[in-house]
Order: sequence, then C-alpha cells, then structure tokens
Amino acid sequence: MYRNKISTNNLKQLILAICIFALSWSNVHADEGMWIPTLLEKYNMEDLQKLGFKLSAEDIFSVNHASLKDAVVLFGTGCTGEVISSEGLVLTNHHCGYASIQALSSVEHNYLKQGYWAKGRDQELSANGLKVRFLERMEDVTKKIVSGMDGLNEEVQKDTIQARIQRVVAAEAPNKFREAVVKPILYGNQYFLYVYKVYRDIRLVGAPPSSIGKFGGDTDNWVWPRHTGDFSIFRIYSKPDGSPSDYDENNIPLETKTHLKIKLGDLKPDEPTMVMGYPGTTQLYLPSQAIHMYQDISFPTRISIRDIKLSTWKHFMDNDQKVEIQYASKYAHTANGWKKWQGAILGLSRYDAIQRKKEQEKAFNQWVSQDPNKMKMYGTILSDFDSLYEDFYELDRRNIYYQEVIERGSDIFQLAKTMNNFVRDKDKGEVVDIDAIQKKVALFFKDYNADVDCAVLTKLLNYYFENLTFERKSKYFHHLENSLRKDQFKKRYYDRSFLSDKQKVLDFIANYKRSDRIRLKKDPIFHLKGELDQDYIFNYFFDYQRVNNHIQMNQKLYVKALKEMNGDRRFKVDANLTMRIAYGKVEGYSPKDGVVYEAFTTLKGVYQKSQTDIADYQAPAKLISLYKDKNYGDYANSKGEMPVAFCASNHTTGGNSGSPVLNRDGYLIGVNFDRCWDGTMSDLMFDPTYCRNIILDIRYVLFVIDKFADAPHLIEEMDIVR
Repeated sequence: MYRNKISTNNLKQLILAICIFALSWSNVHADEGMWIPTLLEKYNMEDLQKLGFKLSAEDIFSVNHASLKDAVVLFGTGCTGEVISSEGLVLTNHHCGYASIQALSSVEHNYLKQGYWAKGRDQELSANGLKVRFLERMEDVTKKIVSGMDGLNEEVQKDTIQARIQRVVAAEAPNKFREAVVKPILYGNQYFLYVYKVYRDIRLVGAPPSSIGKFGGDTDNWVWPRHTGDFSIFRIYSKPDGSPSDYDENNIPLETKTHLKIKLGDLKPDEPTMVMGYPGTTQLYLPSQAIHMYQDISFPTRISIRDIKLSTWKHFMDNDQKVEIQYASKYAHTANGWKKWQGAILGLSRYDAIQRKKEQEKAFNQWVSQDPNKMKMYGTILSDFDSLYEDFYELDRRNIYYQEVIERGSDIFQLAKTMNNFVRDKDKGEVVDIDAIQKKVALFFKDYNADVDCAVLTKLLNYYFENLTFERKSKYFHHLENSLRKDQFKKRYYDRSFLSDKQKVLDFIANYKRSDRIRLKKDPIFHLKGELDQDYIFNYFFDYQRVNNHIQMNQKLYVKALKEMNGDRRFKVDANLTMRIAYGKVEGYSPKDGVVYEAFTTLKGVYQKSQTDIADYQAPAKLISLYKDKNYGDYANSKGEMPVAFCASNHTTGGNSGSPVLNRDGYLIGVNFDRCWDGTMSDLMFDPTYCRNIILDIRYVLFVIDKFADAPHLIEEMDIVR
C-alpha cells in the first residue's frame, strides 16, 4: 500500500502538518465555536462538564420534552429572544426591539426617548409586523438533497439542489404560521431542515428610555467597558387554544411550553457561561486571499461610503426632532456595521490574520502532497483561489459600491423597487394585496424626509462617479453628473417625481391600470434607479456572479478537504442564523500593553460617564438619584454595588443579540448584546485572547424594571431563583 512507501522524513512532515492544522483549525479553546444543538451529546458534553455545567444534552435540546431550546426564540428577522414567564413574556435587546419601538413613537409619544411601560395587559402595544419563531425540530436532510450528484455539471447540480430543497420544504406544508427552511452548512457539504412555529401577535410591554437602552450610543458601540441597559420586553399573544394568529383583540398571552428561570447572586471570574441563540454569519474557513480582500478592500470601501451617509443623516437629525425619530433606527443599523468593520480591520491586522491563514494553508498543502489521490482531488484548491480572487477583487469593490449606493443608498430607491415589484405582479395578473402594499407605503413615508434623502443620495452619487472608472458613459449619465455638479439634482429628480408624494403613490396603487406602467417608467427617480441598475447588471453583475460561483464551489471542496484532514475531531460549523450553542467563561482581557479590563461593570460607571460632556453619556436623573441613594433593592452584589454588564469568552456574532446567557444550571444570568471592538474580527477568525462577548447583567434588567420603571408586576411574573 502507498502509505508503506512514505519515507521517515515525509512521515514526520505529515505528522507536523496535521499537528499545525489541529492547532489552527480545531477547537483548542472550549470557548470557540457555535455548535449544532442536536450534536452536543456526540461532540461537546465532555467539554461542558469539564467547564462545570450540570446540564445534560436533553436538558438543552430535546424533541421529546420541554428543554431550554423551547424558551429561546428567533426574534424578528435577525435577533434572539428568551421566554421569561409562563405567560409569553419575551426578553431581548433594546436594539432588537428598536425598530418596533420607533414605529410606535411620534413627537407626542416618543417611546424611544422616554421609554414605555405598560401598567396592564390592556396597555401593551401591538408591534405591527413583528414575529417570533419557535424551533419545533431540525433534521439532517443531506442525503435527500445531494445524493446522486456525481457526474453532474455545476449548473445542473445547483438547479437539482434547489428543486430538492423546495420539495423538502413543501412536504412540511408551510404556511403563515409554520415556516420550514433548508439551510446548507459547510458550504453545501451538509444540509439541515428547520421547522418553526410562527407567532405574529407580538406586543410591546416595556422598554427603558434610550438614555438607558442606548447609553453610550455610538461612542461605546462595540466597546468595553460597557454600561448600556440594552433590553426591551415584549409579549407573545395567541388564540385561546394556544395557536398563532395575527393581532386580534380576543387573543390571550401565550401559555408557553417552558420558560427560563432567572438567577440572582454574585458572578465570579471563570464561571462557565453558555449562549443559546441564532448567530447570523461567520466565515471561519476562508483562504488568505479572502482575508486580504475583507481587510484591505471590502471593509474599507464600505466604511468610506457609510461615512458619507451617517454624517449627512446626523446633520439633519441634530437639527430636527422629527427627523431624529424618523431616522433613529436607520442610523443605528447603518452605524453598527460601519463601526464593527473598523474594529475588524484592526483585529485582523493585529492578529496577523493573513499570515496565520498562509501557515494553515502550508500545513494543508503538506497533508495533500503525501497522497496521490488527495493531490488529484485537492491539489489545485489553493492555486485556484489565487487566480479566482485576482479576478474578484475589483468585481467585489464594484458590487459593494452598487449595494451601498444604489441598493441601500437612499430611501426613495427602496420605494422605487417596491413599486417595480407591484407593477410587475399586477401586469402578470397575480393576486396583489393592495391593502398590504398601501400599509407598507404609509409606513415608508412615516419615516421619510425628501430633503434628507436627496442630500444623502446627492453625496453618494457624486462619490460613486468619482471613485469608479467606466468603460463607457451613456448620455444619461453625463446629464446626471451635470445635474449633480450644478446642484440641480433635487429640482430635476426629486421635485419632478411622484414617488416623493405619499398621496400620489397611494393613488397610483389604488387606481393602477396597465397603461400606468409608462408613467412609472418615465418617473425621473424610477428611471434613474433603472439606469444605474442596468449599468451595473450588464457590465459587472454577471462576471461577479460567475467568479463568485467558482469561488464558492472551490470553497466547498476546500472545506470538505479540511474536514477530511481533521479526521474524527470536532469541526466548527459556520453560523447561518440557526440555533447554536456557544460556551465559555466570565473573563476580562488586556487589549494592549499596560491595559487590563476586568470582566464586570457597575452603575458607578454610568454615573462617572454621565459627569462628562459627551452627549452619548446623558443618564436619566432618576437613575442617578437611585445610584446616589444606593436604592438597589434585592439586585445589588455582595459588595453593595449595582451590576450592569459583564464580558465572557463565548463565540458570538450578529443574530446573537438578545441571546440568553446561562449559568452552569441553565439559569438566566444575562442577555448578550455586543462584542468587544478588539475582537469583532471573530466572524472571520477567532482570537481567544481578545474576542469577548458583552452581556447585560440580568440583575440590572430587574433593577431597571423594578426601581426605575416602577413595574414590579413584571417582576412578579418571573421565576426568580435567589
């Protein structure tokens, strides 16, 4: 056999390569990785027990009886929440509920600024459009999706997989209140089915003012030490029989299958912590070329474009309270990524991420080179990445400009897209819910200001044309650039567009007939969006898709090879907005020489920050009074301090916002809400020295509800272990 012919020297090299690989890719640190809950018994329980957890795999995830997974929900479109009472009370982050709170706010009732607390069930406010999803079951359906693919070309494989996914989903009879989704893991080497029960009658119960819920604002975003009371509370309502429905005044609070118990008492360094939730996206197995692209091209490009958008918004928001409310959620969402990418660049650079990836790739090549069969299958993977990314760098940059300027650059472009879809569906003879479309448009104009939007789009388009080279420019683009230069953009586009007028848009929808398509096509804003779309699609999009598809196929093969190289050892699976478990411990860190951060913050820090002139540190007078009087109720620690937040070494990402943080017994001790800026590169590479998740201490949540909001009836509803 071939292995008998390996020389002693080659054997030593192979063993060294595998050891390097294991140290680089496998789970050296128990705090690294986001684990699939159905596989805990097989891969993770030994580590959990060593850390001190007293839970069994069935306690965490079970299909046969109530378990922790039944108290954890997918909240909205991309957050996590946890059930904290038997009557459907759900706790999540303030920033996860932010859009709903903003939608319920007005100048007269500014719940973002002032907060809101329902004193009874009749005061709980319907959060229109918000939904929560309970995971009912998950199933490995890989064989149903990928069997019999050998010999099929790339396009046929792709089409076949999509058709099979649709059949698997259809077999679950999905509807408005039951969702089924098949998601790939390991870049399509494996597939899982997830089935959810969906509740759509969700009501706002309580939220602190932004001076607590967003304390620290952009100044402290992605930063430790942190003093933000980042939480909000909602309630799930159902039909009397417990089944989900849309809002109905006859609905009752959901009688939940289970709920989390809340633990009071001191936390100490090195105590084990577990995060359950729905992490969004990680990409832990990218090659060095991709890390270079993100660090040196993609992230800097996005940051520079969002600089323009954020500064323009802020100018208007600082001078108009109505605009401040209208754009609060948009600003927060845009700023979140903008600052995270800055931290990721610093982290990747400090971690020498590109060189580390190259070392891993050297070990991979060494492993491959020892076997002719592996050389045949995997021998060109890394060289293929070289040529593919060389073609992809500029295509990716142009795609980012299109995404950030055209697709997400302005509000009115979003409306143009909505109107295009409406006209397309009507002209196809499809059934269109006119009432739903009009409600969507009404919500759009509630948070729209034409002057603000025009100012943003003017600056973004100028930047677009200044920083991209064009092989050709149509006469239309020359006229557009001329309008931008002569400060006539608003007059020629916004002022002449019926899309800027709420009533005209509503009338267009209500009275639409096929001949009205011409009116929409000739609308200057709609026409502008179409011209920009066509320029990108015809000149770059297909090349982008072609190269990206080849990269993804190569990435799939690379991950398959890495998993094979990993052998029987556990293999981290990238996040994809499905339920995962992460575990670590309470611990601080040292971001730079001479600086050591402890793992805990207290209300004293809120007071200290409030004494500065920084606008983001304005704290409510009542909160400061409670601090000065030491009026902490039962929620102080053993030192008599009021805990606010702590950090730990759990591997988290976007989507984990609002996730419950549990102790060794599975009791709720905190609510995950952020990561440390020094470790935001953990979506691409996890550095155990710097990567920390930031957690709101549950005692601060209870203190704010009880002592600040005077809402003890909510405390009485919870199951508290003292």
